[in-house]
Amino acid sequence: MSFLYPSMLFGLLAVSIPIIVHLFNFRKYKTVYFSNISFLKNIKQETKAKSQLKHLLILFSRILAIIFLVLAFAQPFIPVSTQHESNAGLVSVYVDNSFSMEADGETGKILEAAKSKASEIAEAYPASTKFILVTNDFYSKNQHPVSRDQFQLNVSDIQSSPIVRNTSEIISKFNSFKDFGIKQMNYYLSDFQKSSTDFSNVSPDTSMDYYLMPFENTNYNNLYIDSSWFETPEHKLLQTENFNIKIVNKSEETYQNISLKLFINDTLKAVNSFNIDKASEKTISLSYTNTTNKIIKGKVEITDYPIVYDNVLYFSYLIPEQISVLSIFSKEPNLFINSLLDDTLYKVSSENVKNLNYSEFKTYDVIILDQIDEFSTGLTHEIEQYVANGGTLVFFPSNKSNLSSYNLFFEKLNLPQASGVDTVKTQIRFVNTENNIFKNVFKKLKENSDLPIVNSQLLYQKSNSLSEVILETKNNMPVLAYYPFSKGKIYLFSINLTKASGNFATHPIFIPTMINIINNSSTLMPIYYSLGDNVNVDYSYNSENANTVFKIKNESSDFEFIPFFKLQSSGLNINISNEISSSGNYIVFDDKSALFPLSFNYKRSESDLASYSFDDIQNWINTKANNCFYLFENKNIQISKQINEINSGLKLWKFALALALLFLIVEMLLIRFLK
Repeated sequence: MSFLYPSMLFGLLAVSIPIIVHLFNFRKYKTVYFSNISFLKNIKQETKAKSQLKHLLILFSRILAIIFLVLAFAQPFIPVSTQHESNAGLVSVYVDNSFSMEADGETGKILEAAKSKASEIAEAYPASTKFILVTNDFYSKNQHPVSRDQFQLNVSDIQSSPIVRNTSEIISKFNSFKDFGIKQMNYYLSDFQKSSTDFSNVSPDTSMDYYLMPFENTNYNNLYIDSSWFETPEHKLLQTENFNIKIVNKSEETYQNISLKLFINDTLKAVNSFNIDKASEKTISLSYTNTTNKIIKGKVEITDYPIVYDNVLYFSYLIPEQISVLSIFSKEPNLFINSLLDDTLYKVSSENVKNLNYSEFKTYDVIILDQIDEFSTGLTHEIEQYVANGGTLVFFPSNKSNLSSYNLFFEKLNLPQASGVDTVKTQIRFVNTENNIFKNVFKKLKENSDLPIVNSQLLYQKSNSLSEVILETKNNMPVLAYYPFSKGKIYLFSINLTKASGNFATHPIFIPTMINIINNSSTLMPIYYSLGDNVNVDYSYNSENANTVFKIKNESSDFEFIPFFKLQSSGLNINISNEISSSGNYIVFDDKSALFPLSFNYKRSESDLASYSFDDIQNWINTKANNCFYLFENKNIQISKQINEINSGLKLWKFALALALLFLIVEMLLIRFLK
């Protein structure tokens, strides 16, 4: 306990006054004459012991009254923290403005209650105090101390943000303000949502204090769209899309006949009504057909209150208008390939290996190496660069292959080494129907299906390379395998399309195999991204104009901006950080036309409204060694009063004054009623 005016304690010397009065107040006796002594018999005798007890009680009452009266003038208080000084020169306040703060509290929206408390905090400090406002947005304007008036203006401008910050991030931000060299106090106002409150990663600066103020959500119920995906990642014109939507019910209520709507290019394509049990999740599948090329923009939506930001999920993808294919041969063009791809969807070029223009490789979506006998150093290097930059390579070996040349080529592409040629006749017995190439080709593949015959095949050594076998013979030798390489894809055959190798080229399975390989050649972008993430997008783009400017637009809101981009030989790279703050479908444009779509959604981590309780937070604080965290009560207590207790401790002068009055009353009662 400390005293605001310790000099007033000299007043305790006044305690000696009642003591002196008690010791020297001798009673003077007066003689009274009675005519008849019998009258004295009815007088009650007062014993000496009772008289002394009465005087002692009165004495103690007077002493205690004087002591507590002096203490009241000295103004005692109990400091909240032994390391805390009376006032701070810098006050940093974090107001959690994530979407979960839009939930209802006891007095309305939690965010509005937090903003009100932030303003009260500012009012509790002297006008000379400097303030820093911290929100999830980490705006640059809030990185420096400002006056109290400016701070309150900044607080009034706070809006909900899609950005989510962990507790450890905010504490680190507080710590960074120590560089200003001012005595600092930190206030953390949040609903302490479990998904973002990472107590285990918090690293406080023990030279400063952190005051936590939790805001309780009165309704944790929420029904929302969690995620979505397609059965097959590739898309093409007139293809039937099977679109899956995951619905999550974070409540103790069962929902009936909830409407789920699917929109494609702003047109309602499908409606589904569903039921979902309490505290459960459900996947719903909707189907539609791609009726146009190029850009497809979609969204699915439900209706739920009061949390609405997660009721809509946006997605988009690109259907290529034409896929360009280069077939490289040694002797003559492959008629099977050219006939198969004789369609407006495909643009096929056939070139002799001796007459290649390497600079044009980047303009092709797919390159087919058809029976090349051996590989020059230049071709090997260009193919390596092409695949690394996102191209798709299809390899058919030659019947006259130079194994040493092949193995040098395979080594550059992290492919298994060739060990020889197997001329034993066999048959394909395994088809990987889980792979995208054959995922929707067969309704059911029988065990004894008539599959292609293999007369001759190139043997590959077993390798630790990441691969997926797509076709395999009955003696477990791969006929077709998929190998990822950097940003690109490699489809490695052990057979070619000649009769000497087998009947694969004339078998019905040849058509879906090659068509799906080519259709899967485009670099698949995610159908949506999460706002707040740092997004890097690679797109195959060829332009002779180095001054091309790219823009990203949201056509429904007229919002547009120029992103950070790099135009390289490998294509276009776009980086998006915090430029986009609203969910929706966006389109990337160059100087002439629309290129491809991008969709952004709010993070679903905020959709689970479960939060830590006051007791949970207090228990965590109690486990901290060298603790510098303190918890604010947020119910029916003025924030200014709590901060005054922080600045000057718990004031006790009112209690002292009340006790002084109490003992004065006790003294009066003793004199009046104790005979």
